[in-house]
Amino acid sequence: MVREIGELTGALVSAVARGDAGAAGATYGDDGRLIASSAEVIDGRSGIEAYWQTGISLGLVGLELRTLHLDASSDAAVEIGHYELTVRSDLGYAVSERSAFLTVYRRRGDGSCCGAVDVFNAGPPRNGERSRR
Repeated sequence: MVREIGELTGALVSAVARGDAGAAGATYGDDGRLIASSAEVIDGRSGIEAYWQTGISLGLVGLELRTLHLDASSDAAVEIGHYELTVRSDLGYAVSERSAFLTVYRRRGDGSCCGAVDVFNAGPPRNGERSRR
């Protein structure tokens, strides 16, 4: 399952960089859930896809995920790490949000791995970090 989680993570990061909300949503199960600091619990793949599309429409251009701890069995896994979201403003500034995440993975009926629950815990801004890129 560890290899599959790496592939899912890569697919999500790539999808966000390409601005492809459909591909981002496809990394979750049909009944997946996403909990973000700026939203209520988002239920289902279509809702999660809409969440990522909203972010992309608002200038989301990058997502980085760094695993700190991964506890995996053959059927499920829990990953804890740090994330960084990068949003580019209309003025050319890139603003980053950095904090912690927790993801629960599970096997689908077909044996493939998917995200079951994603929790992004936004922290306070770090000294108003902004960079012109």
